Amino acid sequence: MSIPRELYEAAEADGAGPVTRFWYITLPFAQAGARPSSSSSRRSSPSADFNIVYVLTHGGPINSTHLFATLSRQVGLESGRIGEGAAISLYLFPVLVLVVYAQLKFVRKQTY
Repeated sequence: MSIPRELYEAAEADGAGPVTRFWYITLPFAQAGARPSSSSSRRSSPSADFNIVYVLTHGGPINSTHLFATLSRQVGLESGRIGEGAAISLYLFPVLVLVVYAQLKFVRKQTY
């Protein structure tokens, strides 16, 4: 990954465990747009997909182009059903955690 190895080494030297390193180093860099350096592992980010669908179609025509993110926004914020919007946005969370774990494992395997 493009996250400098020195950050992990410094955190480990300070006594940070694997969960702490993930929470304070990996996660913030991933959210800030740090990408793997290999061009073969290039993927579109979910936020870019949300922006495209929301700006161009707002989920229409007749709700045919909704993503989970755009549907969650429409149900939760625009129609005021916050609980339903939260449930929609968390529906795929366990699956996404597994996908992210597999991708990180794959990218780290390529690095070594």
